[in-house]
This record gives sequence, C-alpha cells and structure tokens, in this order.
Amino acid sequence: MQIYNFKVNEDGREIIHRGTPQFPIEMYCNEFAKIASNDIPWHWHDEVEFSFPLEGRMEARYDGGTSLLSTGDGIFVNSNSLHSLHPVGSTPCVMANIIFDTQILSGAPLSVFEQKYILPLTRSKGVKCVPLTGHTKIMNLLNNAFMTYTEQKFGYEWQVRNLLADLWLLLFSLLQDKIGHPGIRQNDTRIKKMLTYIHDHFADDISLEDVAASANISPRECSRAFQEHLGMSTFSYITKYRIRVAAELLARTDMPVIDISFSVGYNAPSYFGKLFREATGSTPREYRKKVLATTT
Repeated sequence: MQIYNFKVNEDGREIIHRGTPQFPIEMYCNEFAKIASNDIPWHWHDEVEFSFPLEGRMEARYDGGTSLLSTGDGIFVNSNSLHSLHPVGSTPCVMANIIFDTQILSGAPLSVFEQKYILPLTRSKGVKCVPLTGHTKIMNLLNNAFMTYTEQKFGYEWQVRNLLADLWLLLFSLLQDKIGHPGIRQNDTRIKKMLTYIHDHFADDISLEDVAASANISPRECSRAFQEHLGMSTFSYITKYRIRVAAELLARTDMPVIDISFSVGYNAPSYFGKLFREATGSTPREYRKKVLATTT
C-alpha cells in the first residue's frame, strides 16, 4: 500500500527528488484506494506537474478553485503552486502524474528557451493551476509521453523530451494572455508558512494562536486563510496530517499503536483510534493488517 510521505525543507517546499540530475523527470500512477487517506494532500514543489485520470474521476483543488477531471481531461500545476488531488465517486480512480524540472526543456541556463518560453510561465503569478479539459492536442501529447516513459525503449528520453517540448509550446500559446498577469488572489506565502509549522510541530499541543503566529497574522485571519485556500478549518488540516503520519508509521514500523498515538499528538489512544477510523475506514490495527497483507 502506498503511503504519501510529505516532507518539506526550511522553505516549505516538498523535498522528494524525482528522476536524476541528468534526466530530472518522473512519471507514475497513483491508485487513490491504496493511499492512506485516499487522496494526495495539499503540497507544492519546484517542479511543474501534469496530472490526469487514467480511470475514474478526480477533483483537483488549488488556490483559486477546483476542477473535476474525467478520463481525457488533465491539469497543469505550475511551479510552487499549492494543490491537492482527490478521487470522486464510487468508481476507483487511477491517476497519472508527470512531474519534471523545466531544465529538461530549457537546456543551458540563459538559453532562448529558458528566457523566452520557460521562465515567463513558471514565474507567472497569474498562472497557478490550469485545467486542460477540451485540449485534445495537449492531452494526446501527455498520454504519448507517459506511454513512452513507461515503456522505456531505446531513445525514450529523447522522445519524451520532444513530446514535452511540443506540449509546452502549445501550453505557452494557450496561456499567453495570463502570463504576466499579477493574479487576483493574495500571495499564498502565509498559508505555506502555516502548513510548514504544522508539519514541524504536529506532535505538539498546537493551538490556533501558534499556527497564526508562524505567519504573523491573527487567529481569525488564520482561520479565514485555511478556509479560503484549503477549504477546511485549521484543526481539520492538523487532524488529517496527523492521521497521515500515523498511517505511515503503522505501515513502515512495528511501533505499538499506543506509542503511535502519542507520537502524533494524541494522549488518548481511544480518541486517536476514533479519528483514524473516521479518516481511513479502518482501525489502526486493521489498517496495519491490510498493509502487511499487500506487501507479503
């Protein structure tokens, strides 16, 4: 069973390293049913990302809205854009992800590709997440790149790069009117600071005041920011993050459940068990058995 391990550095960026320095790209499938909390949590990263459902439907949430995606649809996530992904409906959802450092397209620093076509888009405050519904050419290129990467036949790196270069030019043309737009929503630096504080202190007795202070804002503004950016309360996010960490500990260690309860900030194991079951549909012990059954 997959466990999404959310790790960030001192700036609050995700620090999963994808691909290699020579070929900084990774493509993979995510089966939501096999992820601890049945979703991809709120996060951000330096790389750009394209996501699209291979089976079923999913909802992309981002600062500025939500998009419902079916097979044939996709979404572009710009560099350092806060986003999360969730399955929709009773049909199992399988999602493809293509995440890469744009240097794979720009080549040498200060190249015409970087200066004219890459940086204006990745640094644009007016472009965060872009639904690709109805953009058949872009989706065809994404699917071809995904299949080429998956098969990894001779020369696949070259072919993948060429497909993504063609895709990027189409995307850039599509977004020219938005590139350079200052954006209408408040910069999300504050919410990222508060999320990073929670990730660093989830095992402590965190108060709303503590979270707010990490971004130098009032508790009331903190609550408003979480609702506006993430669509949930501050404490709902804290609970979701704690349960996610607990699920990882259950899957990857032999720590007793009571110790895991304490380690994620719950001094009452029965209350922890209740929250865990509400979030995952299983008790902590049942969850551990399911994970062991799928890995043996």
